[in-house]
Amino acid sequence: MKLKILSKRLMQYGIFAQMLSHLKSKKSNPIHRLVNVALFCVLILLLGCKNIQEYLNDTSQMQYYTVKEIVKINQDVYIIYASRNDSIFKIASYYNKERKKGVKLKTGSKFSSELLSQFKSVEKKFNMIPNNGLNIVFHGVSIGREPHDDIYICNELNGPYLVK
Repeated sequence: MKLKILSKRLMQYGIFAQMLSHLKSKKSNPIHRLVNVALFCVLILLLGCKNIQEYLNDTSQMQYYTVKEIVKINQDVYIIYASRNDSIFKIASYYNKERKKGVKLKTGSKFSSELLSQFKSVEKKFNMIPNNGLNIVFHGVSIGREPHDDIYICNELNGPYLVK
């Protein structure tokens, strides 16, 4: 399937037809055939790598979180509720005045970032049964995990600001 797409792109540039005509020609020198085959393979690889890079850079493939609510706990601690697919994530974020602000998140804003679990990795490591009654102390503020499964931290958040 991917080869068909690549060959169509090559046909658009006329390169593919020219190389095929050289390869099919019985008058061409065997060394020229070998060089053409090698060039053809390199060209296919380059176009294939370009397609993979385009796929990786395609933002439609990225997982975005949608901000549902931002709650200011105290002067510097925020809880951001964000959704992805049908899951809600509870994200604790500290506002550091020394750090640059970035883009302010609002209800309905979308962002893509890595969330770091505060409970699941510990529970897995110590083979613990999940307990919704647990809290974490985050910059002097006790944050409970209920009614959510976990509390997350995001290094790219500075309070209500997305810093990238």
